[in-house]
Amino acid sequence: AMREFCLYLLKEGYNMARNFPNDTFNINKMLDPISEPKVADSMIQVAENEFDNKIQKFQKKSYCVLLCDAGTVLKLHCLHFIIALYDDPINIMLFDTFDGEEFNSEFYSNCFSKVIEKALSLNIHICSITTDNLRAQINGWNTYITTTDSPYLQAMYRVPCFDHMINLVFKDIIKRSELFSKAINKTLQILKEIRKPECFEFIGSKCPTYSPTRWLYIVDILLFILNKRNDISSFIEIGNILNDTTDSIIGSDIEFLYKVLILFKIYSLIVEKNDFQIFNIVPLSRDFYDDMDIYQY
Repeated sequence: AMREFCLYLLKEGYNMARNFPNDTFNINKMLDPISEPKVADSMIQVAENEFDNKIQKFQKKSYCVLLCDAGTVLKLHCLHFIIALYDDPINIMLFDTFDGEEFNSEFYSNCFSKVIEKALSLNIHICSITTDNLRAQINGWNTYITTTDSPYLQAMYRVPCFDHMINLVFKDIIKRSELFSKAINKTLQILKEIRKPECFEFIGSKCPTYSPTRWLYIVDILLFILNKRNDISSFIEIGNILNDTTDSIIGSDIEFLYKVLILFKIYSLIVEKNDFQIFNIVPLSRDFYDDMDIYQY
């Protein structure tokens, strides 16, 4: 590796001397450390220039849309706005980001106001906005559009995120179905044990991490448990790590839960695609229900 690196440096030095014969390179100056503020300023300048270049694709268009999503990035809770132009090809770019401590309806209303004003100042016309079904987010949007006199803003469509709606369906199933609730709790209790180092050493692989805000990840956990069921069952039985009220057998309940949730995941992944057309929701949902009817527990 060192030999290849040295040959690479020699080659680059030769190319630089050939392409810039009249220039003198001060290697000591080139190796001087650059301060963090200078790097940060340069990155911000590059980002601003890139934004100015890319935003031109969206200007003077009458059918741009905003995609709104609240999430956590490196423990920082943010509200992201993505601007999209469903042309051929589809153009998508990050438009703005807001952070805050309390994501209530007032916060969302202020963010909606700022991002729409920013779009208008750049001569970008928004025809719709896609949001989650969070109560605070919906209330914030309703407050924003009902306190404006602009017919343009009042006519703007709010499209609910279908992926988020699927998440709400999943949560509702957990509340209403004792079977699902028990199977989920059992899965999470098994997960707690098999994520430990001693279980990793025993079965030779590590189970995926569970994210309470991303329920789809539990499908990967269920698949892992089913694929490693014999080793996991042996680990549980040897250590006797689950209490008497928990059925340690990885059986039909876990299999049933996986078969149902994998359909939800496939449905969700299809809807998330950039090229998904909204008119396909009905036939896709029909196929989803037909597949669900196959599984009778």
